[in-house]
Amino acid sequence: MDAITNEIWIGNYLDARDLAQIRTHGIRSVLCLDENAVNEDFSGTKVAELEVVPLIDGPGNSQTAFAQAVKRLHQLVRTASPVLVHCHHP
Repeated sequence: MDAITNEIWIGNYLDARDLAQIRTHGIRSVLCLDENAVNEDFSGTKVAELEVVPLIDGPGNSQTAFAQAVKRLHQLVRTASPVLVHCHHP
């Protein structure tokens, strides 16, 4: 998991399951871009929101889907940051 800004962190599906890291960094929301996302359990963390916008790792995503992910990220930054944005790629 890496900080892009104080409000946005990026990682992969393994980072999204690492509750110790999520607690350490005070993550309050998660934007999951993994089209094969499993139902994450953030019990014991400050995560209040989980949003799933399925995208493919690599080329092939529609502009509409990508725009939806960016829009949702913007909303989460305003309401529940810091946000962990993650895809599947390990």
